Amino acid sequence: AKSVMILIEDKTTFGGTFTSRFSHEIREKRGWSYGAYSQLSGDQRLGTFILRWYPASKDLLPSLQLTDELISDFVQTGPTDAELDAAQSYLQNGFVFAVDTAARRLSELVSARLMGHPDGWVDDTVERLRRVQHADAVRSVREHIRPADMVVAIVGTAKELEPQLAAWPRVGSIQVID
Repeated sequence: AKSVMILIEDKTTFGGTFTSRFSHEIREKRGWSYGAYSQLSGDQRLGTFILRWYPASKDLLPSLQLTDELISDFVQTGPTDAELDAAQSYLQNGFVFAVDTAARRLSELVSARLMGHPDGWVDDTVERLRRVQHADAVRSVREHIRPADMVVAIVGTAKELEPQLAAWPRVGSIQVID
């Protein structure tokens, strides 16, 4: 699963690149935000899947509803073959830039060690990416992303946004923090 999760972590399969599913739907197709990004951050015990985008107040609820649908669909179906191929190609071809200086290589090596990866992990990254199969990616997405457990943090004017959010049945509770 760790080798598959790198595809999500590097923002390629679901969101981040302009051709990704999330960015295409939020930015390109609807113009709700200049950027629409996803990332997976984690350590040895915990992973957090984070989505970021910046809609206008009037677009907040429809963009949240669409994002909820997109994530649910992504978890149900996993990445398409084309999405997986594009992510693998992008990451394989771009990995050299993650280790192109001594400082970056050291950072990757230290991160791998802190995550408990074996020696050679960094050097084997491109080969591991090549071996990821579609079924593995689908299984990994289903195992690690849980739409029912989503927590949404919104920065905005509560008086303007709270009524929109309260009207959506998917919202369990709203906590306003000054």
